[in-house]
Amino acid sequence: KLYKDKEKWSPAYDRQYFCADMISVQRIESTHAILEKNLYSCLTIFQFLEQYESFLENLRKNELQQDYKAFSTVPVTMGIKVLMRAVDVYTPTVFEWVKIEAVAAINCTIDVISCNDNVHRYNVEACVVTYNTENTTLQCSCRKFEFSGVLCCHAMKVLDRENIKEIPTAYVWRRWTKNAKTD
Repeated sequence: KLYKDKEKWSPAYDRQYFCADMISVQRIESTHAILEKNLYSCLTIFQFLEQYESFLENLRKNELQQDYKAFSTVPVTMGIKVLMRAVDVYTPTVFEWVKIEAVAAINCTIDVISCNDNVHRYNVEACVVTYNTENTTLQCSCRKFEFSGVLCCHAMKVLDRENIKEIPTAYVWRRWTKNAKTD
């Protein structure tokens, strides 16, 4: 029965759904820890509402500080061309995720599986990446982009192999950009 229901509990079957690279247990535990730290069960309704307002105010203040940081600091790009464009687009936190993948791509090995017309298939570190030259689309068997919203090192290695030095706009989710609130 457990095997039959594997799609409900196994992360391998859950990669096609966007989860910001968090598994459901992490999301629940993170939310629970934040609320537990800020809200107490012994409070009256009035006290609870005051605490809750204070909690939300702190969240908003933190978000404003993060927004300021995003526009006023410039992370290190290490001379990697794909990062030079990404630093202008992504928030500092997401830029760090992208940087991890870009640095990992440098050390990946790549082998051509096939090149038919507009579709090129590559084997990158045991993952199969399909690249369509006509519409500049990528698909990796690890499905990291679909799960987290950030291209994986395998896809970045293929972009490098195809001499594309910036992440195509189709793979820059607005929610991860510095201008997500202003657009």
